[in-house]
Amino acid sequence: MSNCSKYQNNYWYQRVAEYQHGEFCLGCGISKDHTWKNKEFTGLRVDKINNDGNHTIKDNKVSDFQLLCISCNRIKNPSRKPDDSVKTQSERTNQRAEKPLIEWAMIQVKTRSVFTWDSLVSEGSLEFDISPETIERRYYKKYFAPECIKSPLALAVGDNEKDIVVLRYRESKVNLDIDTHTPPPLLRD
Repeated sequence: MSNCSKYQNNYWYQRVAEYQHGEFCLGCGISKDHTWKNKEFTGLRVDKINNDGNHTIKDNKVSDFQLLCISCNRIKNPSRKPDDSVKTQSERTNQRAEKPLIEWAMIQVKTRSVFTWDSLVSEGSLEFDISPETIERRYYKKYFAPECIKSPLALAVGDNEKDIVVLRYRESKVNLDIDTHTPPPLLRD
C-alpha cells in the first residue's frame, strides 16, 4: 500500500513523473511498456521517500516523492511489521505448561514422602498434556541439570538408586516468573 493517500497520489503523480523524466518504477525500472514474469503492469504508486508522515501538499516538494511499482512499494513499505505474537509450537507449550508444571512439581515434592523423576515425567506429561520427551529434554536442561543453580528444584539420588526430585531453595526465594518467550530475530531496515 502506498504511504500516500489517494488524494495525495492523484496530486503528486504527474508532478513526480515529470520530475523523474517518465512514468517508471525507480526501484526496478518497470514501466507501462514492459511485462515482468509474464505479468501485466499493475501501475505505479507515489511514494514518500523518507516516510516521515508529513504528507501535506504545502510542506512537500516534488523531490520528496518517487514512483514505485506495487512490488517495490511493498518491499519499502511493508503493510505488516513482523508479528511478535506469532509463536512456535514449543513456545506455546512453554507458555501454557512450564510454570504450572514446576509449581505442581514443587507441591508434589512437599506432599509426598518421595517424588521420583520418573513420576514427574509420567504424571506431569499426563497432567499438563505435554510429551514426556519435552519434560526430559527441555525442562531437565532448564530446571534439573546440575548447572541450573537458580532453579527451585533439583535431582538427588534416593535410597533405591532412583533420581528423586527435591527442593533446592526455600519457597520464599523462588521466582517462577521465567521468560518463556524466544525473542524474534532483529531485522534491519
